[in-house]
Amino acid sequence: MYYELLSDGTIGRFTPCADVAQKLGLNLETDREIAYGFDGRCYFADQLPDAPAEPYHKSRAREYPSVGDQLDMIYHDQCDGTTIWRDTITDIKTKYPKE
Repeated sequence: MYYELLSDGTIGRFTPCADVAQKLGLNLETDREIAYGFDGRCYFADQLPDAPAEPYHKSRAREYPSVGDQLDMIYHDQCDGTTIWRDTITDIKTKYPKE
C-alpha cells in the first residue's frame, strides 16, 4: 500500500498500485491496513480514534418508550395506583445522566 502521510497524522491519498502511486507522487509504502475513521478521514486501522461518546439526550431519546406506550403507562398508573411510567423514565434518566 502506497500512501501520503499528512501533517496531522492522517493519511491522504493511498493506493495499492505502484503505477498509480508513482503518478500521484506517493512514495511511502506499508503493508498496514488503512481504514476510514468516524470523521471520514483515513488512518492506519490499528490507530483509528475512538468515536466521541453519544450525547445523553440522544441516548435517552433512543431508549424512551413511544409516546403512545408512555400515555398507556400513565393511564394504567392512574387506574391501578402504580408508578410504572415514573420508574421507567427515572431508570433511563439515571442510566444517561445530564453531562
